[in-house]
Amino acid sequence: MPDLTHELLPRLAGRTLPGLGLWPEAVLPDYGGYSIANLTASLAAWLGTPPFGTTPLAAELTEPLGPDVRRVVVVLMDALGYLRFENQLREPGSPWVRLWQAGVLGALTSVFPSTTVAALTSLWTGRAPGEHGLLGYEMWLREYGVVANMIKFSPMAAGDTPELLFEAGFDPAKYLAVPTLGQHLAAAGIPVHAFVQFHITESGLSKMHLAGAKVHGFFSPADLWVNLREHLQATAGQRQLCWTYWPMVDTLSHYYGPDTSRVEHETAAFARTMAEAFLEPLSPAARAGTLMVVLADHGQVLTPNREEYNLKHNPAFTDLLHILPNGEHRASFLHCRPGQVEAARHFVKVTWPGCFAVEDQATVMASGLLGESLDRRTASRLGELLVLSRDSAYLWWEAKPNHMLGRHGSLTRDEMLVPYLAARLDRL
Repeated sequence: MPDLTHELLPRLAGRTLPGLGLWPEAVLPDYGGYSIANLTASLAAWLGTPPFGTTPLAAELTEPLGPDVRRVVVVLMDALGYLRFENQLREPGSPWVRLWQAGVLGALTSVFPSTTVAALTSLWTGRAPGEHGLLGYEMWLREYGVVANMIKFSPMAAGDTPELLFEAGFDPAKYLAVPTLGQHLAAAGIPVHAFVQFHITESGLSKMHLAGAKVHGFFSPADLWVNLREHLQATAGQRQLCWTYWPMVDTLSHYYGPDTSRVEHETAAFARTMAEAFLEPLSPAARAGTLMVVLADHGQVLTPNREEYNLKHNPAFTDLLHILPNGEHRASFLHCRPGQVEAARHFVKVTWPGCFAVEDQATVMASGLLGESLDRRTASRLGELLVLSRDSAYLWWEAKPNHMLGRHGSLTRDEMLVPYLAARLDRL
């Protein structure tokens, strides 16, 4: 079946946006049908509901899959960038290749920032980050007067204590300015089943994203794939969306770096378990009308620990800011003191020459990097300047040891290009 990557990869890597002074090899989000944010509208179309979200995926990515889709299984592998997924396709007998033979292989861009909070929210709302308003792992919430951890929904200064914002009235199920796909499908009478690890079934971010969905917890890949198989066989022929989320590629990539063999073996092992526990024993009745879509939210880039990026060594820089940077370490938001915007821009360019692009808020918001429609709160969350990392650069401002060897959030090929593998299970 079609391999669209030879055509898509150069096209996605060659886009530009007005006004941005980025490096030539930067990869920009393509919200016009080639980003992960566009999958949401296609899911609604496949399941026969009214339009939802923004533009659907481009026709070349969906037409080879044919008509009469009754249910869709989404497999989201956190941080599995396309360039590393491509290595899996070269392995003889790879289950990924088997799926490719029953569908279509392509590539998509992530969103900006290329990070889990922004990307997963785009997948569940069909909106670019500037419209849904969740812009990074750390975010200045003016309405609460705090820089918050947007996975734990607590002040960053609170460390590992989760959900402290709930005590201030924060309600994750009501915080988004746009509806979720689960709510949309539920209103149309189409059930949504989300399969996530037990330890995040009740997290604040899960409550936000999975509104309208029935959540199924699992412990391991084997548990996931057996649970999913048994569910599909018990509900054969029923129109529905099944969402699965596997975070371990992201975890290993952060801790060891994305180029470690652990990541490659983890991806291959996940696929083998998928084949043995799910694809091979799945009954013909359960396969009928079932479409499976495999993709990632973003990739990662290797970021060796380098003390020159640690802001504790640069108090003259942090003195130019109201608060420490936030957002992502590779896509940092600077909230500058009055009259210090140009001084902060100059400091970055002189101190770390060639390592970062620095863009002002107005240029970013006008460029379309965050999408065309913007939530009214986006400007205050961005700050006056955005610092975007090239190559392996990053800014570190945390008051704790820096153990991460892999990061994401910026606009490199490794971070922005993700796989799109869609297959009809009734063709296997």
